[in-house]
Amino acid sequence: MADTDDRPDDVDFSEIVVQKMVAEQRQQLWRQRAQAAPQTEITEDNFELHEAALIFNHLRKRIEQFEAELGEDEEIGLQLANFGLAAQLHIRAISYQNPNLIEFHGLDPKGNKITLIQHIDQLNFMLVAVRPIKQEPYRIGFLEDIDDNPET
Repeated sequence: MADTDDRPDDVDFSEIVVQKMVAEQRQQLWRQRAQAAPQTEITEDNFELHEAALIFNHLRKRIEQFEAELGEDEEIGLQLANFGLAAQLHIRAISYQNPNLIEFHGLDPKGNKITLIQHIDQLNFMLVAVRPIKQEPYRIGFLEDIDDNPET
């Protein structure tokens, strides 16, 4: 029997396990930050400064509801149709920049990293259940105002 270290095709499962653990820890941190973030009281005087935060919070609720209905072998995706063709995004995180930008971070169907930056007046997409690219289904994280998260 050949020594398994000599096989060039071997997959380094320890690296895959570490990557999965890091992704899970990052997701847990994002959720903790979202829950612990101070809530700014929004009034008529400062409403326009916080529009992205309001939309972000609405999207969070809708996406969490959608995720709760997914099967164990599904994750959430966005279906976009506003670039002259249909595009799909496997969501990994959502963030916002007040007063008017929402960012969707994720992967295309081939696994390439994508960040979609949209003005709040141009949000137009469908939430879809998609099969994971190469891993177990992923549940997305929500990042508060990106000014407060310099590492993002």
